[in-house]
Amino acid sequence: MLGSQFRSIPEWDSDEVRRYLEEREPETFTLLDVREPEEYRQEHIPGAKLIPLGELPDRIGELDPEMTTIVYCRSGKRAASATGLLMNAVFDDVWNMT
Repeated sequence: MLGSQFRSIPEWDSDEVRRYLEEREPETFTLLDVREPEEYRQEHIPGAKLIPLGELPDRIGELDPEMTTIVYCRSGKRAASATGLLMNAVFDDVWNMT
């Protein structure tokens, strides 16, 4: 559907994400890191699942579309792309961390 390509990307800033994570059990959401493995090895948010953006289309089945999914990267650009991809794949509760 043409309109779905132009939906705005939902965003939470780091403080909103921090509050969300503190208020919920880890098994109730997915924290998705879409950076490259070397970036992940250097530093990542504890509990984050690594799926580099380039691999996401092939690995989307590893994610539960029923769970809240929070996507992050270094600058927010890859995460915004991943958020849009997930939205188009019927993930209803997905957020780009800015």
